[in-house]
Amino acid sequence: MEKEKDLKEIIENAENGDAEAMVTLSRIYWKEGDISKASEYTLRAAQKGNAGAEFAIGMEYCFGIGGQEICVAEGVRYLRNAAKKNVAQAQFTLAVVFDNIEEARAYMADGETSILYLEKAAKQGHADAQVMLGDKYLKGSGIEKSMDKAIFWWCCACLQKKESSSDARNRINSLLQGKDSNGVQKIQILQVMDDIKANYPQYIQNNIPY
Repeated sequence: MEKEKDLKEIIENAENGDAEAMVTLSRIYWKEGDISKASEYTLRAAQKGNAGAEFAIGMEYCFGIGGQEICVAEGVRYLRNAAKKNVAQAQFTLAVVFDNIEEARAYMADGETSILYLEKAAKQGHADAQVMLGDKYLKGSGIEKSMDKAIFWWCCACLQKKESSSDARNRINSLLQGKDSNGVQKIQILQVMDDIKANYPQYIQNNIPY
């Protein structure tokens, strides 16, 4: 009975325009397997400017999640809105979308690049973005090649307690085992990590709300 009362109140608040209630209702419907209703309330919350919902609906439009019809233009628009509100996962996803979905590049604004969003996400402590940004610097892909900067971002990811950090650790271990021609030494890696911990603690957050 209490749960029914709570649900009734959430529905009432959502219908009265409460974006947080819409998000909550979306999650309830998603757990119940009513994907259509979940998507409906996610979209309504996104239209109200809820950053988390903007990210979620952007994902749905870009990748057809939950049976949503793909509409890259709308996906990019919502992901961009969330990215502007500093949702790190939206920034990272937008970079991936620009890199991998050709149609999405048609909707890029002046000066907008995947590197721009990777840097924004990486500086918020997003480990996947840090690994990918390091890879970009290693290869000089869309950015000036720099082994030092590649190592810097891999080290940022290494210092985090995230599963995705294993990719960065593998890259660093490969360097330390001499599987490249860069002559990187363990002392250099340790110095970089000390520098990060002393000067960039915000880059190694472990509890980013995305």
